[in-house]
Amino acid sequence: MNKISSKQNVLVAKTIPKNCSPEHLVLVAVVKNRRDLNLILKQSWYRIPLEYAPKQKFKYLAFYGPISGNLGGKITYYASIKKITRATRRELLPREVSHPRIHNLYLRFELGKIFKLPKPIRNKSRRRVSFGFTTLSLLKKAKDILDLYGVPPIEEIFEKALKKVRIKYVREYVVSSSLRQSASSQRKSAPQRRKRYRLDFAIFPSVLISSKSGLISSKQKITIECDGAKSHSLFSQKIRDRAKDKFLRQAGWQILRFTEKEIIENANGAEGSRGIDACILKLKSLWDKG
Repeated sequence: MNKISSKQNVLVAKTIPKNCSPEHLVLVAVVKNRRDLNLILKQSWYRIPLEYAPKQKFKYLAFYGPISGNLGGKITYYASIKKITRATRRELLPREVSHPRIHNLYLRFELGKIFKLPKPIRNKSRRRVSFGFTTLSLLKKAKDILDLYGVPPIEEIFEKALKKVRIKYVREYVVSSSLRQSASSQRKSAPQRRKRYRLDFAIFPSVLISSKSGLISSKQKITIECDGAKSHSLFSQKIRDRAKDKFLRQAGWQILRFTEKEIIENANGAEGSRGIDACILKLKSLWDKG
């Protein structure tokens, strides 16, 4: 199963919720595929590599099925922990004799009662989710994955602002690099992996450009990136953000990055937020410059 790490656009709670005893603490764990989900539901056990296992004691496991694993991007089940033992991967999964980590040690969580939530907790923002702690009370009342980690829904706030001013956009727009290479470059270097980035918002305003034949219509390419305070404060994420920005600029994109604070600060009720209004003004200014 997935190691406990921080990756691009990851939701991960490294801090323990305040005033929460182990009896009410829940580890949100990632279930990569249906095989592992069946092990949970039919055999009542779960595993975590020993080297990545959290030291903090906790009573419950909640199981997140990622979008990439065709498990819907949601938490449907959680369970109490009955017993914890150590075992090698070979002991846990004897049929996987060729697995590179066959001799590695894992923590095997024997599960007690498995509960099904009345309504699944969905990952509406489509962020990648890693292991992290939440509380049993938050788990029971959460409607969105963001609710478990105390992360404000900044993408949804920005989307409402775009709709309000009637700016057309595309959510989760994917930009990929070309795999085309000349014969000489293929001989000189190793094959390059395709770069693939998901943009929070892509906007394609049409502008008029003067040419010898008159005015012609052309499309700008603007991306808006909403940077959450927790995930984008990580050094590793800052490196990824810089690499992403460099790639997008080379591909002709204009980039607007807004921090969580810029988006949500100075909220004033039904009228929205002066912070988000300032962000929209920046977008319009870039649009007008064409």
